[in-house]
Amino acid sequence: MRSPRPTFASIQAGDRAEIFLCRGEQGARPVWMSWFLPTRDELDAAYARAVELGYEISREPIDEPWGVREFHLRHPDGHIFRVSAESG
Repeated sequence: MRSPRPTFASIQAGDRAEIFLCRGEQGARPVWMSWFLPTRDELDAAYARAVELGYEISREPIDEPWGVREFHLRHPDGHIFRVSAESG
């Protein structure tokens, strides 16, 4: 029996950066990517910069019940970038 195509993966660069990729899940078209920043302050600065540059924000920053603060950017081709940091 052939296993299904993978729909979720992550890659890590040392202990500084980890990127999650998800294909066709959680209602995004066609892919979402989660970008974790080290601190909440860096997340808020990234959000302010995205607004300043006129990027499309599909979701304002919010503290999620699973312990992260995140906002969503939408790429013109429909991809979603979830920018996150620990909310504590």
